Formats: sequence, C-alpha cells, structure tokens
Amino acid sequence: MKSYKIKPQVMVISIVWGLALVWMLSGCDKKSETIPMKKQAESLPGFPSQFSGRTDAVGSPHGKLPPGAWAASPDGKFLARFDQSSKKVELLEAKTKKSLDVISDGGENDPKAFAFSSDGSQLAVLYHSGDTDHIIQIWDPASKKCVNSVTFTGKAFYQEMIWYDDGRIALLLQWKKLGAVIDPVTKQMAEGPVSKLPLQGASVRTR
Repeated sequence: MKSYKIKPQVMVISIVWGLALVWMLSGCDKKSETIPMKKQAESLPGFPSQFSGRTDAVGSPHGKLPPGAWAASPDGKFLARFDQSSKKVELLEAKTKKSLDVISDGGENDPKAFAFSSDGSQLAVLYHSGDTDHIIQIWDPASKKCVNSVTFTGKAFYQEMIWYDDGRIALLLQWKKLGAVIDPVTKQMAEGPVSKLPLQGASVRTR
C-alpha cells in the first residue's frame, strides 16, 4: 500500500484557510458590528451615565419613543408602556401584565419620555408643546390620577428624563449635551450644558 506525505507548506495553507473559514462563520468580523446608539452616547465626554441602562425610565433620544417601550416602577408594582396605536402611555400591573388604564393625555402631542419616581409612587410623562415648550404630567399610578403638572420653556426640546431620589426631575438632550433639573413642587429649574449642571453628582440609584 502506497503512503503519501503531505508537504509542510500544504499543511500550513490548509490550517490557515480552515481558521479563516471558522472565523468568518462565527461572526468575528468586529469591523462590521453596529455599535448601539446608547453605547455611542455613553462614550461622549460628560454624558451622565445615570441616564443609561435604567429600567424605571425610557426616552426618545432619536425623536420618537420606540413602539412598545416600557418602564418598571422600582417597587415592582407597575409597568408603563408606550402604545404605538394610541400614542399614549398605558399602565399595567407588573405581576399579571394586566392593563389598568391609559393614563396620559397630552392632547395632540406624543409623549417623548416617561419615568417612575424612586419609590414608584409617581410617574412623570414628558410632552413637547409649541417651539420650545414642555409639559411634564405627574401621575399617581395607584389612583391613576394626574396629581401635578409642570409647564416650562426650555432652550431645546428635551428627550430623556429621570427622577432623582430627592424628588427632582432631570432632563437631557443628548446630541446638544444640554440638560435641565426641575423641582416639580417648587417649579424651580436650572438649565444649561451638562458639564455645568448637577447631573453627574446627584444622588441616584445605581443598577
């Protein structure tokens, strides 16, 4: 029986081609990966990290809330979901996912962001109105009633919103690195570049 010897050069070439094929099939071409927009935003200098990766708030950094966007109350009782067909925010029971009510009503305006307070007792919904006017409606999820409303004119249209543990509300416009901090009780507001506002050092829950 005749035996054949494989030349070292042929063996090396075969191994190289085999590794290349495995690499391509496994999707390891890092250059073709699409970096999520949220990750790009997080890499911006001075971008407040507390606006990212939260489950108690959702915003519209690209202008519109994504269909089915949702937020969960920190106390585990409620979910808030954006309904694409009605352009409103629906309140659900967290355990059963049962719909409780469509609680927000911004007139002809679509909601741009919504966020639960740190204890889950309030839900804020942000709308745009006019050129640079904003409306924040604050709802009590338990009673499904609007308990407060804040209207203000900003330097730009804010598209993301979170609550601080001290009861203040922070707003952000990513691409302009512009932010605002509002006290819904006193109606006092600070507005300006993110780097000059108390967005970075404020007391917020970590996740």
